[in-house]
Amino acid sequence: MTTQTVRIRRAVRTAALCAVALVAVTPGSAHADWEDEYNYANDALLAADIAYADEAASADAAQAPRLAARSFALAGPGVLSAHAAAPAKLWYNGTEVTSGYYASSGDPAVSRYSAVMCGIYSAEAVPAGGDATGLFTMPTSHTRADPCGPGGRRVGSSHITSGSEVTPDSPDGQIVSTFPNKPANGLWGIYTVAIGPGDTVSALPGKVDAVLGIDKVAPTVTLTAPATGFHATTPSVVLTFTAADQPTLSGVAATECRNTLPAETAWVPCASGAPFALSAGNGPKRIELRVTDAAGNTAGTAVDGDATLSWDTTLTLTGTATVYGTPATLTATVATTGPAATGTVTFAEGTTVLGTGTLDATGKASVSVAGLAAGSHAVTATYAGDATHTGSTGTYTQVVTKAGSKLEADGAHLRIAQLSVTFSARLTAVDGTPLVGKTVAMSRNGVTYCTAVTDARGDAACTTRHLTIELLAWVILGGKYDATYAGDVNRTGATDKSDRAWLSIC
Repeated sequence: MTTQTVRIRRAVRTAALCAVALVAVTPGSAHADWEDEYNYANDALLAADIAYADEAASADAAQAPRLAARSFALAGPGVLSAHAAAPAKLWYNGTEVTSGYYASSGDPAVSRYSAVMCGIYSAEAVPAGGDATGLFTMPTSHTRADPCGPGGRRVGSSHITSGSEVTPDSPDGQIVSTFPNKPANGLWGIYTVAIGPGDTVSALPGKVDAVLGIDKVAPTVTLTAPATGFHATTPSVVLTFTAADQPTLSGVAATECRNTLPAETAWVPCASGAPFALSAGNGPKRIELRVTDAAGNTAGTAVDGDATLSWDTTLTLTGTATVYGTPATLTATVATTGPAATGTVTFAEGTTVLGTGTLDATGKASVSVAGLAAGSHAVTATYAGDATHTGSTGTYTQVVTKAGSKLEADGAHLRIAQLSVTFSARLTAVDGTPLVGKTVAMSRNGVTYCTAVTDARGDAACTTRHLTIELLAWVILGGKYDATYAGDVNRTGATDKSDRAWLSIC
């Protein structure tokens, strides 16, 4: 059953509740450990409850108590009634608990009274089925000076202003109750009585209203995996453990784990058979396991081991020399002493990225790079690492040789009417692909007659009108000349000798 705080004289009531907790721990107080006889003469809080009740004001219709039906039976008109609700915590190990209560003055003339929470102890265990309310021998008489009666003791109280009672189905308020400590397990029966002005006190209940179990026995826990001296190679390990509480006790409420090496982390919920994340980094590891029962008792264990969660890597970059115009293949091999590295490798020349490759199961990544100019290229491959591997780099000098070229001189064409000689040649790659935009020079005996730039078919043609008798005789006699391509940064030069010429009138 839930509890609900009523709107009453908060300042007075709060002071009383705080004082309850103090009485439980003050040496020589009425709530001494293991005490079986309760001395109300020394209970200053009870005296305050009685004094509060005796300050009752005259009847005030605006503050008359609500006499609607409750979850407990009123003793009769004009008689105080009180009833304990189930405590918010059904098990405890010697600490404070919060219980609820219902209360009614039953008399509009009673505007102030106190609800006193009482406890009676039994060394019995919780019976099968869980109903333990009949295990207690209830007192048969009580007074305002001894409100709980022989065998019972006051464990908390609350001051009530008439009219603060709430709906019939909800507790009127809550009391922080402090029970005397006991050396063994057992049960506390809880009941509530009310103290009014003068000599008024509510009737004793026939049996306790609620039962609070005393559980002073810690649960048990056994951790079987990972074993002592474990060596982890993954960021988490699967825990295997058993946690239990003794029969009839409060039961396991929580299992929590944390790392304490190399640094302490916060407790987090954990479960047997589930993975638990280790602290980052390589080296010693310690896992602590804590089990808490519903009463707040704890038990713990720990296991030590170590982990290699991050492996160093080395990167080797290789390739083969290639000819300009042919793609270069670069291969990075990432080696490690642990499991195979995963991820990608980036290949770059300076700040220019040439490509990215993904590591395969053997730790290799390759890229094919086209468009490299002839010459030497300093290539760097970079592996950034993954969750369990460090990064690494490697370098390689990729050599690209110049591509060859092929030149065919066509011949010299003498046009008599135009007094000109035209020279022609065709320039291609070795495979026959036309080379466009390249300069070809036409010469004989070291003298260049003219130059031309190749067109889309690789053809170059140029004309000279500086005719001399020697040139005319040379053409007529066969017109042999040299066509020369000097080459460029990516291609080798080529030359060819023409051994033919022809004449035309036009």
